[in-house]
Amino acid sequence: NKISFEKDGENKILVVHDSGIGLPTNLDFKNTESLGLQLVVTLVDQIDGDIKYEFSNGSKFIINFKRD
Repeated sequence: NKISFEKDGENKILVVHDSGIGLPTNLDFKNTESLGLQLVVTLVDQIDGDIKYEFSNGSKFIINFKRD
């Protein structure tokens, strides 16, 4: 498991990566009944951020935002 935080000018990038089996390929993580994912998506929306999901040797969520 790995968590990283970077600043790129005004952009802040938070990456959370684990070594698990990943999400099902047909799952829309932004519209799911999973309370945990609903909370993450809602919080990202509240800070006007963007969240992406990638599968690369596990699940990787990339959150990009500009707020201080």
